[in-house]
Amino acid sequence: AMARRFPQVYVFPRDEALEKGTATKGLPFNPELLRRHAFQLRNMLEEYYWGRHSLWETMFPQATDPTYAQGMDALSDAIVRKVVHQRDFVMGFFGSSVVAAQDNCFHYAYPLQLRRTLLPLFEAAGIGLEVRTSGQNGDGGEAEVQMRCLESIMGNLLDLDIVNFGWWMIRTNAPSRHETIRRLLSRGVLPHFSEFVDYGRHLNEHEKVEYYKLGMMEINGWQNMYAPDWWPRRGKAHWGRNGDGSCHRTTREGALGVLYYNWHPGPAGFQLIADLWAYRYATAFAVAMDKIGKAIKDSDINSLKERWPWERKGKALPRDPPRCNKDRMATSDNWNRLCKRKFDDGYDNVRCSIGHYPKWGKDSNLTSWAVETDENGAPLTPEKPYQFNTGKWRWARTKANSTLGTSMGYHPGCPAQPQFAHMETCKHPDMGMSLIGGVSNGWVGLRLPKMPKLGRITICNKDKRSGYTASDAATIKIKLDGEPIDTPKWTPVTPFWIGCKQIGEFPDQVGKTPLLSFKIEMATNARFMFYIWAVIVE
Repeated sequence: AMARRFPQVYVFPRDEALEKGTATKGLPFNPELLRRHAFQLRNMLEEYYWGRHSLWETMFPQATDPTYAQGMDALSDAIVRKVVHQRDFVMGFFGSSVVAAQDNCFHYAYPLQLRRTLLPLFEAAGIGLEVRTSGQNGDGGEAEVQMRCLESIMGNLLDLDIVNFGWWMIRTNAPSRHETIRRLLSRGVLPHFSEFVDYGRHLNEHEKVEYYKLGMMEINGWQNMYAPDWWPRRGKAHWGRNGDGSCHRTTREGALGVLYYNWHPGPAGFQLIADLWAYRYATAFAVAMDKIGKAIKDSDINSLKERWPWERKGKALPRDPPRCNKDRMATSDNWNRLCKRKFDDGYDNVRCSIGHYPKWGKDSNLTSWAVETDENGAPLTPEKPYQFNTGKWRWARTKANSTLGTSMGYHPGCPAQPQFAHMETCKHPDMGMSLIGGVSNGWVGLRLPKMPKLGRITICNKDKRSGYTASDAATIKIKLDGEPIDTPKWTPVTPFWIGCKQIGEFPDQVGKTPLLSFKIEMATNARFMFYIWAVIVE
């Protein structure tokens, strides 16, 4: 049996509601008691992992780092703000098939395990803990598009406290990483990375220091928490084995103690990722309760709301975005915009209509923008919503959910898990939709929202590979308010595989709501189908 590091009174109680204590000056709890509960949760995790060193050394900034205190101050302030205003704490999750819990029952995805671990603390403070997880398996849309359209997917930044990213096996480009970090921090939302920020390729140590101070955090090498002789570090032959190499054959919730089914973690692997964040967040929760306890002594709840207002201030970003020079700015539009600090205003100047699910942004899917046009692709008066699936353009599903273990059967020790298919909590929510049209489907119109500063319009295809299903050349007619826009032929020589194409910039449309309309024309192949997964206006 595992020796106990702490007497039971000092360890977080399992499956029990936490005591709130006596209400204090308008607060529905005693801050000191909740602070104690947060340390009990930390103690439970330290006991489970045989000490705190692994929980400290895998999360950055580390507890010994000079920027640790500043980062924890930002994180604890985010918790205080929601507690004093009695609003749910909201965490968003983006990422690849690992975040989507591919090959697993979705119930054991690490964002959901994290929520279940932390929820008693937040409920004791009188608020909920909402997790918005929108991870996509490998046939999802481009990571850069998801990141550019973050607010359209995750909802209003004012409601979000943390956005956590896990782009395992998908290397996003450097400007996109910087762009996302700066957009979020500029509105006070904390970017946290469950994998190293692209393995250190895009942010050098000086750049990270500046972001760490403002609340950015990341995990690096969570697999290193296993000893060198433990099986998870011995390669593919050990995929699917139960146990973590210590004395845990199941998770704390009783799920299979599989660390890796294949390249995707199992329930125990997800528990480990969740616990690393739970340890860090429990620490921040304790700091938050300490702040509240000290502030309430000589004031009341209204004073606390003034000190931590609902309309939060954005972070003061480093003056010069990283690695900016004339040569780099000339390499791409994204570097140019990053270096000119065009991304330091949240998502105020970008609007997306996107077939990505699940999502929480209002009016952000292509059906809400779609309207009928006349026979020439021009606006109708009065305007009418587009009628889909009536012999015209279709709104259809083009991406399957993550699987419930069916792809693992051919790996040693990884049997398929058909039992998951009938469990409601195991169903995966990730999916994708697209507008689909061919040569016989006529015009479809999209009434764009008020155009932001650039007047730029970009369209994106259904996934990372091809935007159409035929091999012959096609002409895609595009009009703006009934006026033709010059567009190239997209052929097998220059396929629509790169994810997105910029239609153009229209400065005269800034502040207006033009009609964008599409029609497919071609001479040789009536089977041609074109997919639109997202439209971005900036």
